[in-house]
Amino acid sequence: MLVACRLCGKKKRPGAGSLPEGRYTCRPCRSLSRGDSKELPPGWACVVCAQWVTRTRGPVGMYCKKHKHSRSGRHVICRTCSNKFVTTTGRIYCSDKCRPVREKKAPQSRLDWRLCLCGKWICKPGRKYCTEHCSKEAQAIRAGSRNKQCRQCAEPLGYFNPASLCVDCRDARARQRKKDQRRNPDYRSLNNHRQRARHYGVDYEPVKRSRVFERDGWKCGICQKRVDKRLKHPHPLSASLDHVVPMALGGGHTYLNTQCAHLQCNSKKSHFGAGDQLALIG
Repeated sequence: MLVACRLCGKKKRPGAGSLPEGRYTCRPCRSLSRGDSKELPPGWACVVCAQWVTRTRGPVGMYCKKHKHSRSGRHVICRTCSNKFVTTTGRIYCSDKCRPVREKKAPQSRLDWRLCLCGKWICKPGRKYCTEHCSKEAQAIRAGSRNKQCRQCAEPLGYFNPASLCVDCRDARARQRKKDQRRNPDYRSLNNHRQRARHYGVDYEPVKRSRVFERDGWKCGICQKRVDKRLKHPHPLSASLDHVVPMALGGGHTYLNTQCAHLQCNSKKSHFGAGDQLALIG
């Protein structure tokens, strides 16, 4: 049980036979009240013997020199003179004379400036390139990559951009697709498997994607590699539903004509199917 001191207000664990709260005085305050009324120099009172330790420099401690060896003292070797001393504050030098003096760095001159890949001067120390774009270009030059271009407007897309269209062409293509869907009912009818099967005149039955994936053991039917369950659309290696014989070539939307496939494998195959013989899976 902790009891608060009536002078300093600090809560401490009292000893046997101590006064109750409101009349309890800790040992440092008790020693100060018995001594002279003059102000003491900055420091702290030892928690063992209540001796006042004058604070000269560094953080406030808890013990005097007599008790810090057995309580919280730690034997340390000075990094400058290799003398062994005891510290309670985590010092690594025995005195201020052994502490090295840190000299200020000289200001950077124009002779220390560096020329970037794009031709601009860099005045900040430690930097090789002015912007992140220049850093990526330098990385692409070292790797031997080429700058990709948009398929429609031929604008540069960057060295490591996986897209094939720029943002403006992508938005324009999406707007045009919505206009075509509003004007052409045949184009609009190809949004789901039921309408596509009706459009191509093939067989249709409700197919559950998870059931097909579990049936195939999460294995791609095109490249015969494993499909990661954790990947979601539009990741190129995520799971997708593929028709063995495409619906455009006469294949139906049934359990016998569907299989699990990677999204990128399904996209590359598109509607150009080879017309393989269907595997009768019960």
